[in-house]
Amino acid sequence: AAATAKAVAIAEAAAKEKAQYMDSDRLEKEKSEVVKEYRAKAQLEIDSLKQQLEAMQSASRAVQEGDAKGAVDTVRQQKDEEIAALKEMHVKALEAEREKVKQAA
Repeated sequence: AAATAKAVAIAEAAAKEKAQYMDSDRLEKEKSEVVKEYRAKAQLEIDSLKQQLEAMQSASRAVQEGDAKGAVDTVRQQKDEEIAALKEMHVKALEAEREKVKQAA
């Protein structure tokens, strides 16, 4: 009877140890799954933030290029106006010369 009780006690101890090991293993697997899930969510968030940053940088470059283009267009327009004014002055000077020639003739 003592040997049977001892064998039962050893079997129960082994069963408890096995249960603890199985619980520990199950908890480790669950923890691993949770970690994978959080890493996946974090990676999605990182990817989303990278896309937002790239979009903002692209928009910033477009604005800067637009500002540069606008500045070039403004200078070009000013130069065109100066050229038009010079042409107009030249035409008036030529007309004045023609009038002098006509009056002299």
